[in-house]
Amino acid sequence: LDLFDVAGQLEQVVLLLGSDGLWDVWDYTDVLDFAISAVSDAQTEAAVARSVGGVVEATRERSQEYFGEAADNIAAILVSFDITPTSSGRRSTR
Repeated sequence: LDLFDVAGQLEQVVLLLGSDGLWDVWDYTDVLDFAISAVSDAQTEAAVARSVGGVVEATRERSQEYFGEAADNIAAILVSFDITPTSSGRRSTR
């Protein structure tokens, strides 16, 4: 499986790493929608960071509602891959 071949069929490639505290309260499709929206809508890296901070805060609030004092801690990292073609025809992995 060649990642470049697969990525060539996609409009956006994102990776969201989240602790179990994130996955305890969100469905995978909700998190995927958030990640794609955050990267697509943001004009700067700072805007993406604010978006990720927003989902972490929403997760904290939801966790408190569901689990009270037993709520798990939360961590999230969002990575957006630049898959634009380079002059050689291969896609960039910057």
